[in-house]
Amino acid sequence: MKSKALLTAILPLLLLSGSAYSQQPGAAAAVDLERKGDYVPAAQALEKLVDGGNTTPVVVEALYYAWIRPGEYARALERFESWTKTYPNSGAIQLAAGRVNNIVGNYSRALALFDLIQNSQDVGPAARYEKATVLAETGKRDQADAIYQKLIGDFKSGVVSRTPDLLYVARSLRAIQNLSDSNDVFKFIAKSDPKNAEAFVAWGDLLSDTTNEAEAVLSYQDALAIDPNMPEALLGMARNLSDDPENAEKAFNRVREFNPKNPEANLLAANQTIDSEEYTKALENIDKVLAVNPQSTAAISLVATINYLQGNTEKYNQAVQKVLQINPLDNELYYSLASNCVSLRLYKQAADFAMEAVRLNPSDWQSMTVMGVNLLRIGQEDAGKAALERAYAMEKAFAGNAFDEVTVNTLRLTDSWKDFDRITTPHFRVKLSHKESAALRPYVTDLLEKAYKDLSAKYDFTPEGPIDFEMYPDHADFEVRATGLTGLGALGVCFGKLLVLDSPSARPPDTFNWGSTLWHEFTHVITLQITDHKIPRWFSEGLSVYEERQEFPGWGDRMKLSNLLAIETKDPKRRFLPIALLNNGFIFPIYDGQVQVSYYQASMVAEYIATKWGFPAIRKMLLLYKAGKSTADVFKEGLNVSLDQFDTEFTKWIDDKAAAIDPEQYHKLTVEGGMALEAGDFDKAIKSLTAAVAIYPEYTDDSNAYEPLVQAYLHKGDKANEMATLKKLLENNETNYPAYVRLSQLLSESGDDAGAARYMEAAMYVRPMDLAGHEKLGQLMLGLKSYPKAEREYETLLALNSTDRAGAYYHLAEAEFADGRRDDAKKNVLESLKIAPSYAPALDLLLKVR
Repeated sequence: MKSKALLTAILPLLLLSGSAYSQQPGAAAAVDLERKGDYVPAAQALEKLVDGGNTTPVVVEALYYAWIRPGEYARALERFESWTKTYPNSGAIQLAAGRVNNIVGNYSRALALFDLIQNSQDVGPAARYEKATVLAETGKRDQADAIYQKLIGDFKSGVVSRTPDLLYVARSLRAIQNLSDSNDVFKFIAKSDPKNAEAFVAWGDLLSDTTNEAEAVLSYQDALAIDPNMPEALLGMARNLSDDPENAEKAFNRVREFNPKNPEANLLAANQTIDSEEYTKALENIDKVLAVNPQSTAAISLVATINYLQGNTEKYNQAVQKVLQINPLDNELYYSLASNCVSLRLYKQAADFAMEAVRLNPSDWQSMTVMGVNLLRIGQEDAGKAALERAYAMEKAFAGNAFDEVTVNTLRLTDSWKDFDRITTPHFRVKLSHKESAALRPYVTDLLEKAYKDLSAKYDFTPEGPIDFEMYPDHADFEVRATGLTGLGALGVCFGKLLVLDSPSARPPDTFNWGSTLWHEFTHVITLQITDHKIPRWFSEGLSVYEERQEFPGWGDRMKLSNLLAIETKDPKRRFLPIALLNNGFIFPIYDGQVQVSYYQASMVAEYIATKWGFPAIRKMLLLYKAGKSTADVFKEGLNVSLDQFDTEFTKWIDDKAAAIDPEQYHKLTVEGGMALEAGDFDKAIKSLTAAVAIYPEYTDDSNAYEPLVQAYLHKGDKANEMATLKKLLENNETNYPAYVRLSQLLSESGDDAGAARYMEAAMYVRPMDLAGHEKLGQLMLGLKSYPKAEREYETLLALNSTDRAGAYYHLAEAEFADGRRDDAKKNVLESLKIAPSYAPALDLLLKVR
């Protein structure tokens, strides 16, 4: 039945009144205290009421939450169990006792208590739902589903009709994956019972499941407007505020401070510390969960995950067996393993674990999606797409439409691949959009093979192939290929055997150097594969940025102002992180810009290691990570230093680099120089601006000193210093296209055609569609007798529909003839003459070719 029909059918049957308060004085006030989040005074008052004989459902439930939310699990268990004997006929007491037993892992006792009250007029629907959840958690899924279906059926027939009971109907619909109807029932609850904070949290959880983070946050906010201390709502905020890390952390910390024993908070903390590869801390958080509930399959699953990631096979198997003893059908075990493998870049393993989750629960469309996405990431396109199509079909069956954005987005993306050209090189399978392929192909394939050759030799490692490379002209498509969702700020990603990049047309002009990004991502291929994907995120990212800087002047991060401030700030939350916590800067940033600061810090760590210990030390560290060593052990065995000692020495080294930079003086001199330039006092401008550059040579953002200094030298006709200044600028900036072009021109005029070609070629990694740039570079390559590269330029000009196609064909033929390719030269000179039959140079060349 469609959701609207369902609600239309049962609306006349609903009783919109909730449970009445007891007439006992003070009950309403005590319940209100709990509902507003004043748990301690509420618990004191409510306990007295229950002791005095008030066991109305609303009073008992309020006391249950007043104890459970602050973490008074032992007191709640002891008191409610005692009251089951004092008030054996109170369904509310039996329900509360069963719920507490479920929380602490006494599943048999919980089921026994719920069985006593299945037909209770006041709490029967709640008891049936709670029984079903325990059955589901212990592997009796068919029995649980039967209860969920019975609750839903009773709702449809009007047997379950009170508004307070609709929460259990909505949750039952969610449990059987009928997400659309569940969503509509939650909408009805919100209108008819707008003070039901538990319903708003449950609705937020449903929305979060369907990747609707923004709507989920609004629902949690509605709950917090009722109860500002509600831990379930705060944790929902922490999980879903991915775009607001500072407030997510605040929400999370409020729960941890209020109730350090909260199992859900400690599970979230454990997952986060697994992501940042702090396994000891993760186990500490898991122990807190197990102290409350020794039977928590979620916690034991994380123990299995940690041991798997650390290569402790025996302990991993023990944890898996313990989970499956509690719940033989626990697909969440394998979903947890798959999700954590994704976080740690183990994509094949993620697909395998997700497949096992689906085997245990064929309706687990979330695991099916994880499987499909990761099969695509490891190059199994047909199998990946088939898995996603199955996930999509399941979602439609359960939800009435496909809620999950990752599934839908990724399927749409795979459909778009028909508009891509597929190109094969010795080591790569390349996908480029039809509309860009002809122009980008020569550059992309050349740079990929160069990266493969140079970095394989440098790291003494041959990566497994073939390696897939994809470039997307639409940034949203790139985001979907990377994560399944939009909102990713990155330029490229690597999955070990798959590289994905924005194409230049996906970004505003002169904001993106796709060549340095490609080099960065291919470095990940090396560092991920050489370590069997066991390298920490920070070290892999750091080496990638470091290798950008090694390949070409200006590529890679520099000491931008944000990086300088992170070195010099006194605010401990905004400083460079110690090595042991550096992953957090990438995964759990706590301020805007921390991710980019962490990229720079990690790259400087790599540079410091290479400078002090030599590059062989880096190769040794990579092999230690492959062997499963912890970061502390890698530094001890690879560099003979502790992490604390390294942090101290690195901090001094980077502080020394920053010490000479005075941003205030830099700004003063730059303004002074700019004013002198405007006044025509070029000598004074040069003096001030040269001093500014000396103070802060790595600053090339807005209002930098380089650009007015270049103008001052241009006005004076001092080409030598203009060239020197442009070179210095481009040593610290990878996207200044006009600077590349001007420097190339000056070098050519000075007779340095090789230098001119080098910088003009570098410019093509910023604006690869620029016709004038390709024309100039083609001329330079012909003059240097670099015929293959000259051919590349004229082929590109033809692909870009140059207005001088006759000239492009002629020069292409000229390069081919000089390169000994007579047949190709003949073909292309004839193409030139088709366009311009009297073109004399082409006629002369045709005679030579014949």
